[in-house]
Amino acid sequence: MMLCLWGLSIPVVLAENPTITEVQREFFETKIRPVLADQCLECHNSIDKKKGGLALDWSQPLRQGADSGKVIIPGDPDNSLLIQSIRHQAGVESMPDKRPKLVDSVIADFTKWVIMGAPDPRHTQPTATALKKAARSWEDIRDERKKWWSFQSITNPEPPKVNNADWRQNPIDAFVYDSLEEQQLTPGDLADPHTLLRRVSLVLTGLPPSTDDVTAFASSKDPKRYERYVDTLLASKAYAERWARHWMDWYRYSESHGSEGDPHIAFAQQYRDYLIRALQQDVPYDQMMIEHLAGDLLPTPRINEETHVNESAIGPAHLRMNPFGYGVVDAYQELVTFTDNQVDVVSKATMALTVSCARCHNHKFDPVSQQDYTRFYGVMISNRPTTIVVDSQEKQRRHQEAIKQLKPQIKKAFATYWLSQIESLEDRLQKVELKERDDSDALSPWLQMKEQGSEAFESYWEGLQGHVGRVEAHNKKVKEKAAAYYDLRDPKVAAMFFKTGNGSHLSTQPAGSFALKGEGENVFQGVYPAGVYSHLISDKHAAVMGSPRMTVSGNNLWVRAAGHQAKRRYAVRHYPFGGLLHDDHRLNQTLPVWQSSRKMAIWQSEKIHYEFRTARDVISGPGDERSWWGVSEILMSPEAPQRRGAPLSLWVATPPVDKSSLLKAYQTTTQNILNKWMDGIISDDEAAFIGQMLQGNVLNHNMKQLPENVVALVQQYRRLENDIPAPTRAPGVYESDPVDAPFLDRGDHQSEGRAVPRQFLEMFGNKPYSKTNSGRLELAQDIVADNNPLTRRVLVNRLWNYVFGAGLVATTDNFGRMGGQPSHPELLDFLASDFKENGWSLKKSLKLMVTSRAFKLSSQISAAARELDPVNKYLSFHTPRRLDAESIYDSLHFVAGQKKRAIYESVIRNRLHPFLTAFNYPVPLSTVSRRPSNNVPAQALSLMNGLAEDLSGNLLSRVNVKRDVDVVLRELFLRFYAREITASDRTLCQNFLGENPDAEDWRRLIATLFNSKELIYVY
Repeated sequence: MMLCLWGLSIPVVLAENPTITEVQREFFETKIRPVLADQCLECHNSIDKKKGGLALDWSQPLRQGADSGKVIIPGDPDNSLLIQSIRHQAGVESMPDKRPKLVDSVIADFTKWVIMGAPDPRHTQPTATALKKAARSWEDIRDERKKWWSFQSITNPEPPKVNNADWRQNPIDAFVYDSLEEQQLTPGDLADPHTLLRRVSLVLTGLPPSTDDVTAFASSKDPKRYERYVDTLLASKAYAERWARHWMDWYRYSESHGSEGDPHIAFAQQYRDYLIRALQQDVPYDQMMIEHLAGDLLPTPRINEETHVNESAIGPAHLRMNPFGYGVVDAYQELVTFTDNQVDVVSKATMALTVSCARCHNHKFDPVSQQDYTRFYGVMISNRPTTIVVDSQEKQRRHQEAIKQLKPQIKKAFATYWLSQIESLEDRLQKVELKERDDSDALSPWLQMKEQGSEAFESYWEGLQGHVGRVEAHNKKVKEKAAAYYDLRDPKVAAMFFKTGNGSHLSTQPAGSFALKGEGENVFQGVYPAGVYSHLISDKHAAVMGSPRMTVSGNNLWVRAAGHQAKRRYAVRHYPFGGLLHDDHRLNQTLPVWQSSRKMAIWQSEKIHYEFRTARDVISGPGDERSWWGVSEILMSPEAPQRRGAPLSLWVATPPVDKSSLLKAYQTTTQNILNKWMDGIISDDEAAFIGQMLQGNVLNHNMKQLPENVVALVQQYRRLENDIPAPTRAPGVYESDPVDAPFLDRGDHQSEGRAVPRQFLEMFGNKPYSKTNSGRLELAQDIVADNNPLTRRVLVNRLWNYVFGAGLVATTDNFGRMGGQPSHPELLDFLASDFKENGWSLKKSLKLMVTSRAFKLSSQISAAARELDPVNKYLSFHTPRRLDAESIYDSLHFVAGQKKRAIYESVIRNRLHPFLTAFNYPVPLSTVSRRPSNNVPAQALSLMNGLAEDLSGNLLSRVNVKRDVDVVLRELFLRFYAREITASDRTLCQNFLGENPDAEDWRRLIATLFNSKELIYVY
């Protein structure tokens, strides 16, 4: 606490060793010493830091004062500089420096202490060790900070009994009126019906009322007309669109990641549309909160009965909307940065708490420790960014069982057909043409040796057998020495991987598994060795699979994989993009072969995972709808594995010596393997043999050449497969290795400490989360739990902010110590308590607010209010305010007769909408629930030369200006301002138009009305 004492010379008399009573000693120890230790000694001590010459760590320097004089006058707090500074009196530097003002109760304690003579029992200068010990423990500091109003349990106060019957109809009004009386303020009159109608329409829907609504409302004698109109607005889609946009501000909605390249967030609009649907249905807020963090993990999610979409699973999409760096060199730093954004947004959006401020040290002001931050951080990094399928399980599994039952019949029919063609195998072999082949492939002997002599056969065969032996020995050695090896032919290994999507076979499938084409002349995609394949039911299925975490210690990663238009890559610290320094490969191999990765050398000792994605599930942007991948082995090794192929020598005991014996070898081998395939006892090598024979069209699978019974089965499969819908996708995350994140000293990712178990904030509980999952669901449940008083208070305060123009707590995104205090604390707690009692319903809480008399007041300010409460803290009138960017945009289009809303405009971080940006549209980086509202020339220019100018001609085409001028003017004023035209308005407009106005005169008038302040303000 640095005190500004220059020019001060105040005499003070303090005894060297004053007698201190036990009462005084206890008061100092419990009320004064803890605050000095927590707020002052860091900058004002006699050991290593004595700002302004002032030390507060023992009594003597406190008596002496600072460089410029004394700081305390015992018995006279009003003239004591110490008290003046902590009171933030004008003309005195406010203390503590760069920290919030001390709470009133603490200031009162210091005042009382000075009045009693400032007794201080600290008569000995502390040593450095003693000073360090004098610093309070984090537990003491945390418990002291927990006394801040927002961390106290929510009460359920009864509305005050007021003596004005008009202010007793709505419980909100009782609280407001009681506060007005306390401030000796008188509430103003009610707004006129037209003003109120426009106000509530703009607040609830972001649109002005239609002329039909204005006319009907004005002519209605129904005493419940206003309440009925409110119900109509709340039931409308326009309401949901309006409040979804507010919600999108909280979670920094964006459709791109920013930085260089500004990569697209595929399917981001799903989140926007999910919000609109949920708000229109009034899904309870606590349900929405759980969905926002863990909707994809719910055992009984909300299913849209019309679209068969799992609505709940879309909730976590906002976790993907954080900014990313481009081609990052330090992937760990990038992980910390983008995860910090997730922590920041989730904690602010749900609890108005700046948890990310504790990233490098314990929070300076709030009861949030760096360990709390690390717990939150651990939950987030236990998930990986992805695209998820959000269809219902029923929709995802359409025809899967039927196809599973059908495929054995298809296999038997083809095997039988192919066996019947063995004698004519030579005809098929003669036609083999392979664009790509390996000397060890099944068909290589025929392609190379069919016209050779016996000596050449013998030499070739010996070479082939030697190749097989060498490759097997080499690969065995490589796998034994591998830094990491995953054999996905083993079901236990495949079970260690993390998967998402609706591919039905994201587990180990046996050798001989096969996939069929949904269209085209040829039937088979392939027959495969054992492994994990995404397309054994349909290549329309979505599939993402990631390995457990690995530490890079070899110079390359190798995968034995196949696929079509799919992606394979290793991701460093969850970084989602390829290119530059990051691995990225397209999979377009029909059969599994060994393939290498790249750029491993620069990532030595880093944490990575390997992943496979179908084309439309690639993070950087969706590709083809039909896509698939398959994998059998993953290997991290400095030495490359070698491809062995499926050479004929594996099955032929007697080497062929000529074309005839070679043909016989093919016939016998093919016959034996097809019989084993039909019986389900095929090996990996035998499956590869069939796959290569199919690839070379030696085994015929052309629809035009197949027997009728086989064609019928294939057609049956294709009817089922073609009826499988393309998956509905959304941005999301998927669970991976649960990580108790390491404590980072001063937030430095290069200085890791011990692991911190994942859990909620320690001030609300101290129970570690499950070790078997990320903890997202537990975190979501803790955020809406009764022992967390922030969530409900924050939400109702934001609703109040949007309805009345300012929150009961002005700092709507910060309920911590740097935030404000409620103007009406009892009303805030009543609303928070009522919110839970009404089923966490936003619509019910909003209706309660907009049907209050406080909301219906005129915006005319009285002379008394202008003097006593010019900012309208106590709500004696309705505060006029400019509409936000979207409401201005929407109102302009609405008036022009166009059904166009800003919420449906793309939100691209590097190319934000220029008109909206001019009117304080937020940059989507963090939570924003209270936008700034400035007045700059760009706004007038955007209207005058932009949207208003463009729309004036559109409106002119909809208005018949050949009618009586007064009739047209009245219609325009109802359309623009939802009110009747006044005599002065009519005179001004008639003078503007002149006599016998033409279309251009009317267009100019309409453009002027578009540019009026009244259109873009709510009164």
